[in-house]
Amino acid sequence: MCIKAFRAPRRRRLGAVLATGLLAILGLTSSQIGAQPSQRIEKDSVFVTGSRHYHTHQFTLPGPAGHASYQVSIAWPQGDIPADGFAAVYALDGTAVAGQLTEPLLAQLRAAGGPAIIALGHDVNKRFASLERTYDYTPPNAQGEPLDDPMGRAGGRAPEYYRLLVEDIIPRVENIAPLNPQQRTLWGHSYGGLFALWSTFLGDGSFNRIVAVSPALWWNNGEFLHQLNTQLNLGEKPELRLDIHSGSAERKGDDTPTKRHDNPAINNMIRMRNQLPADALENFSRVLRGAGVVGDDAVFDGLSHGATFSRSFELTVKNL
Repeated sequence: MCIKAFRAPRRRRLGAVLATGLLAILGLTSSQIGAQPSQRIEKDSVFVTGSRHYHTHQFTLPGPAGHASYQVSIAWPQGDIPADGFAAVYALDGTAVAGQLTEPLLAQLRAAGGPAIIALGHDVNKRFASLERTYDYTPPNAQGEPLDDPMGRAGGRAPEYYRLLVEDIIPRVENIAPLNPQQRTLWGHSYGGLFALWSTFLGDGSFNRIVAVSPALWWNNGEFLHQLNTQLNLGEKPELRLDIHSGSAERKGDDTPTKRHDNPAINNMIRMRNQLPADALENFSRVLRGAGVVGDDAVFDGLSHGATFSRSFELTVKNL
């Protein structure tokens, strides 16, 4: 097992820290450690402005009844195309991912030969589509039935979203951009990290690498985590690369509020998260590697749950 630690600045203000912790509990994220988390889209992404370094294209698909449409944003390097096409990173929470694609980053990636980036989002005017990501990214219960999260938001539809991804979205994307179907990475954070794990163990092998970032292992009182551990203990391991990323400060007192909140639903989520042992992800990684599943375990020093989003994404696209 390869464990890497990454150090980060510890510039934090109390208000930002508390907000970061609360948004992490809510299944949201902060893009920067020490920055006030916000759902606000601060500026147009390269999918609106265009890029000097990457081609861009977007399309939408109808969402489930009562939910926003799916928005798929594709970016691939300008210039020479590899004989087999570009490696691709399919990244969940696409609107927030689009905000990470600055011109300096894209220039650096273009010079390195890629990868292409497919931001898998929802057509909403905020960084994180809270209702939609809960619905699409979270696993069903052990009986395969959908279930709500502790906030009362409908969830458990990971199998349906995975089917849409591999049967509809990926074929459309690969008809638009020159991609290598043998080099697909799936990246997801928090609830998206849960979807990444579901795809690893229960998917059809459409991805050769998956990156699960700060997965919300407390989901359904840890039942999904128990399912994965049971599968590994039975010798049923996925035959692909699975990287696990997390922050060293995810369960610090400043990132996991313990005081009661005025909203009972938030208290339910706090309670469920706090019932998960602090070393659950570390222990899962140990079982994972002991079972022979290949991949790296990266721990970002000093980063909270929300702050791992941008750090992990940048590491992933720069190190295929």
